[in-house]
Amino acid sequence: MLTKWKLLKQFYSQHKLWIGITLISSILSSLLTIAIPVSIGKYYELVFDFNAYRSQVLDWLPVEVANNVPQFLYFFAVLVLLKGILTFLERYFIGMLGEKLVLNIRNQLFEHQLYLPSVVYDEKGIGKYLLRFSGDLKSIQNYVSNGIVRFIGDLTLLLFVCITLSFIHLQLGLLIAICLLVTTVIVIFFNRYLSKITRQRRRSKSILLSFVNTHLRGIHTIKSFNKEVPIIKQYNKRSDKVYHWGKQYQTITAFIRTLVPTAMYVMLGLVLLAIYQLKQQSVAIQGSTLLVFVMFLISILPIFRRLLRVNIVWELGNISFEKLLNVLNKAVFESESKTSLKVKEGAIQLYDLSFAYHEKAPLFEQLNWYFPSKSISLVTGASGSGKGSLIKLIMGLYAPTSGNIYFDGQAIETLQLKSIRKKVTIVSSQLPLVGKTVFQAISYSRKAIKRPQAAAILSKLQTNIPQDQQLKLDTPIGELGSLLSKGQQKMLCYARAFLTNKPLLLIDEPFQDLDTQMVQLISQELELQQKKKTIILFSQQSDFVSLSINQYFDLSNPDCKIKTISKFNST
Repeated sequence: MLTKWKLLKQFYSQHKLWIGITLISSILSSLLTIAIPVSIGKYYELVFDFNAYRSQVLDWLPVEVANNVPQFLYFFAVLVLLKGILTFLERYFIGMLGEKLVLNIRNQLFEHQLYLPSVVYDEKGIGKYLLRFSGDLKSIQNYVSNGIVRFIGDLTLLLFVCITLSFIHLQLGLLIAICLLVTTVIVIFFNRYLSKITRQRRRSKSILLSFVNTHLRGIHTIKSFNKEVPIIKQYNKRSDKVYHWGKQYQTITAFIRTLVPTAMYVMLGLVLLAIYQLKQQSVAIQGSTLLVFVMFLISILPIFRRLLRVNIVWELGNISFEKLLNVLNKAVFESESKTSLKVKEGAIQLYDLSFAYHEKAPLFEQLNWYFPSKSISLVTGASGSGKGSLIKLIMGLYAPTSGNIYFDGQAIETLQLKSIRKKVTIVSSQLPLVGKTVFQAISYSRKAIKRPQAAAILSKLQTNIPQDQQLKLDTPIGELGSLLSKGQQKMLCYARAFLTNKPLLLIDEPFQDLDTQMVQLISQELELQQKKKTIILFSQQSDFVSLSINQYFDLSNPDCKIKTISKFNST
């Protein structure tokens, strides 16, 4: 099972050099952040012709800077230039490190989402999973760049500052360290409360996003039935929850953000008070020392602010990691130990097959049905009786609650699901068209070599349609076929299935949305396909005058009795 640290360890092991360069540039930038205010103190001493032991903190530099002011100014210019270069490198490497991590996780995330069990999407919808690609990935990027790499650099800098200030003046340095520690404790206390609010805020945003996604996808239904007003009321109710938690979140974060600069001013005031007290005790404090302390406080203000807010970054990152890991660990990949489906005859057998959604009553129980090869079978049942679920069970999209499915005697649980789908195809309006053009929607490979065959099937299905109204291979279809009529979408679903030429064909509501002429044409084609395929129809309708049905099954019957059956094997 993947964990946050396993994921990060895997990433870091692949980018050791990049991480090393990032940390080195961050530490060097921190050292120059210290050197600049200290060098200003040195400048103060040079200008006023004063030298103190503690001002020799710059003596570790490999350049002599204490001779005169002009030489110092050249040195200071180089120092500023180096600081600018290192700051750029630090920010660039930290930013790119986050981008590399997000690229890695984003690619894994999409792959794992494709391998999530279909029942997950059917039960929970897809809206909540869209957030993984926006807010969650951004939070994880901040977690790595600001919560780990920059945190290490900032913490190193703060330690260097405390040590340097203590070297310049021990009492004042300890005073600053104590103030920083007290402020940190206060902020940590409020951050613990903030973490609870953050989780509620993220959860309410996720619910709102899912609501918007679902209802915008059903926009035509909403408009057709004048449901705008009740939908807006439902939306406002969820939106108010987002606002409620957002208000609390902003209150606490505003307090924390205010506390940081206020703490800095308090520290400055305490430094001034301490200097005054020391002077009252006849302890001399050089002007350069005060100047260096003030410069340090100004320099570390943004660093200290980031350190005190890093807990928010961690919390948001942890929440996002939980969401992403939930997806990554739910994905089901094929076991290499399973075998590929080999179709000889094409018979399908349901043995004591039962299915129920999670914590719900069974849709059907102990089905014992047999679909012989080279036949057309019809499964009927009222809406909600389980026809769609049975299709997904045969396709391997759902797993049975109990019982089994056999393809020519091969149990589905022993087979690679991909190999099943290489032998089973489906015609269903529930499986929308994917692609930008007609050719992309009906062709799996989308290679140019497939175009003649796709054109032939398309032309055959449009025999009774006027030439100027026929779809062409390059006709745009819109998102999931939105530019096409229901009849055109259904026709292309047939074209897609016929083009694959697989031995097992499942058809959901065979003639729904089709006109009479198209029904006749499809019926003739299915009669031809029957000679070499196993065809199973699923429909609420039980009477198909244009098509010869070999056997009938009824899901609406409480005992799931078979009206007509040609054969059944219990092996």
